[in-house]
Amino acid sequence: MKQKILTGFLVLIGVVYSIIGFAQAMPEKIIQGPFKTALYPNGKIYFTREDDDDNAAVQTCHPISFFLEKNQNSLQQKEKIDLYEEDVGCPEIKSVFFWQYS
Repeated sequence: MKQKILTGFLVLIGVVYSIIGFAQAMPEKIIQGPFKTALYPNGKIYFTREDDDDNAAVQTCHPISFFLEKNQNSLQQKEKIDLYEEDVGCPEIKSVFFWQYS
């Protein structure tokens, strides 16, 4: 009985460790979006930033990237449209507006 509990506990620790490792391998997080775009069928645009380490003593500024994801010729493509970097302070996006040209 104790061996089953110990085995289950070790498996649980392994799963949690794997999840944490995967989360660190995917450092970007979407901060605005995704928004559908009419330019491409099933296309979307969004803004990302690398995650800060919540346990770090000093938080640093990270650039914000603007991406377009589209499905073209049956291939999923991801393009970086723009990069917003630190100038005086940390880059921040408060809101996103859309404008349709006539």
